Amino acid sequence: GKGWKKPQEKSDRGDLEGLPESSGFVSGRHHSGTNVISASTYNALMRVYLNMQPFEWRVVYNCYYEMRNNKPKIRISWESYELVAEAMRRGEAGRFRRLLTYLDAWFQLTNLGSWRFIAGLFVYGCIGLVIKFIMGFFVQRNLINNDKTIIPR
Repeated sequence: GKGWKKPQEKSDRGDLEGLPESSGFVSGRHHSGTNVISASTYNALMRVYLNMQPFEWRVVYNCYYEMRNNKPKIRISWESYELVAEAMRRGEAGRFRRLLTYLDAWFQLTNLGSWRFIAGLFVYGCIGLVIKFIMGFFVQRNLINNDKTIIPR
């Protein structure tokens, strides 16, 4: 017939063959040369591992660890930590490993040189000093009122 075209032959590149170069995907890579794999890809994979039976928290943890050690670096999201934390809670992983994973995610996601972080640290320190001053004032007042001294006369 008049409106029919000859079917295209499939190549070894599969369904990527028909994509234009500007689509961003060429043989599994962005056209800029960086990996297509992102934190959202690892998060989806960790969600699948969370629902597998039998459940093993180490599989999710290893996926998170692989994402953290990937070259080039993949910028993790807080969702990545929440997924691995849920897996470690369900799998009853040790508290120390859970703490280290939390600290790792916190350090990766916090810009320690930003003004907001430094201002937050300053406010936290000031609040701590104010609490220390108030407690010291009340302890000193109670010791004087009870006629007790710390230093012997």
